[in-house]
Amino acid sequence: MKVLNLGCGTNTSSRPEVINIDWSMYLRLNRNKLLRALAPRLIRGKRLRRFKSLPANVLVHDLANGIFFDSDLVRQDQCSRTMGKDQS
Repeated sequence: MKVLNLGCGTNTSSRPEVINIDWSMYLRLNRNKLLRALAPRLIRGKRLRRFKSLPANVLVHDLANGIFFDSDLVRQDQCSRTMGKDQS
């Protein structure tokens, strides 16, 4: 069984049963090989340390497009500080 950490941003878990899901800029930068190489030139300090510490079990996905996991495979979901499209 998996635990979904929805809208995790950089607050990720490295536990193997956790799938971190977010659409944040850090994760999109990390997904792209070229942008990942350029990141140290674009971000600095605490933000760069967070970027470099992102675990491999992060799925880059826009939650506004729904969640595509079978409910039989998911034990728990966690969602905090996630805003919908119609919120400001």
